Amino acid sequence: MTPLLLATSRGILEIVEGILQVHPQAVEHVSNKGHNIMHVAIRHRQKEIFCRVKKMRIPMARLSRKIDDDGNTLLHHVADMTDYGGGSQPNPALQLQEELQWFESVKKLIPSHYDMHHNRNNEAAQEFFERTHSKLLEEAQNWLKRTSESCSVIAVLIATVAFTAAYTVPGGSNDKTGLPILLHDPFFLVFTVMDVLSLVSSLTSVVMFISILTSPFRFQDFHHSLPKKLTLAFTFLFFSVAVTMLAFSATVLLIIHMKKRWTTTLLYAVAFVPVTVFALLQFPLYFAFMGTLRYSLSMMKKVLPSSIVRSLFRSDHTTSFWRNE
Repeated sequence: MTPLLLATSRGILEIVEGILQVHPQAVEHVSNKGHNIMHVAIRHRQKEIFCRVKKMRIPMARLSRKIDDDGNTLLHHVADMTDYGGGSQPNPALQLQEELQWFESVKKLIPSHYDMHHNRNNEAAQEFFERTHSKLLEEAQNWLKRTSESCSVIAVLIATVAFTAAYTVPGGSNDKTGLPILLHDPFFLVFTVMDVLSLVSSLTSVVMFISILTSPFRFQDFHHSLPKKLTLAFTFLFFSVAVTMLAFSATVLLIIHMKKRWTTTLLYAVAFVPVTVFALLQFPLYFAFMGTLRYSLSMMKKVLPSSIVRSLFRSDHTTSFWRNE
């Protein structure tokens, strides 16, 4: 193991860049097992070093084709979990998605016929990956099932409350006409709209969580399908919590008839406390699923005409992402 390969295995980008600037030919170094810098970076999940070396177009053409002494290609080293430290994601489902994305990123670099290459254990990269990641797949399945079951119970409770509130309108109904007494109050419209949105969004969330629970939970499902469904389910669940609290605030204002502006503002602020707490707790999960959102945007670019896409998304961040893709 040369200093360059040791720094790569530890993820010390500054040393790697310093060595490559002074001695660019060091990128050709191999270990006593036939591992080059790309083998080591992929094996240890050092993505920054991986991207740094990938920019070196001429050496990269040779490095991507190298096979080590055990007959392993770059893809086989993605499947090797000997030095896997758990990744950068907080739960098994996202860790598995990260591994699948890592596999696809490396797959784009190697020649297409390397997919069928077998190592000394007579395993192709895909077979090796599925065997070594079977435990992680099981953990991801259990986590996703528990999360979906818990959240679907919450969504059903919100839907029950919203459905009940629709038949017990604030202020009661007129005995002669059957119409709500506070029908013409502006806050009654707010209550009605928020209650309908709460019911619709919570039921949609339940449908999404049921769709997750009935999925086959295969490897390919954790790449885009299941993370996308979970993101949508959480979005509808969060939205149902928010509009339910708005409906609650409108109900209180209808019943006690607060006229002062500051009391109305205070009530709405207090009503959003649980919504804010829920958002803060779920923000790390949303942030982790940003890769799924970017994938959806890239697929939209391929389907829609480029002029429509540019008019819908004009941010520099999105444009730079599409350019990289």
